[in-house]
Amino acid sequence: MSWDGKAACEQPDAEKARKKRKLAKGEKAYDKRVARKQVFVEHVNAKIKTFKSMAYLYRNHCKRHVLRMSLICGIINFELRI
Repeated sequence: MSWDGKAACEQPDAEKARKKRKLAKGEKAYDKRVARKQVFVEHVNAKIKTFKSMAYLYRNHCKRHVLRMSLICGIINFELRI
């Protein structure tokens, strides 16, 4: 199974304000919610990459990669209390 990037494309995009068209209150609130989720996800990704084995291409057995990724994510979830 390989990653094809489709999961990343399923995230709804935020609306953009144009020069002549300002955003409505509902659109602004939606953009704010999306931005908060994006920031949280990016911070978690950065914490995962602090473990150097996850920052680069993994060249060992796939089973070990899944195990190590699960352990690292468990540590981060424990730290964040998710």
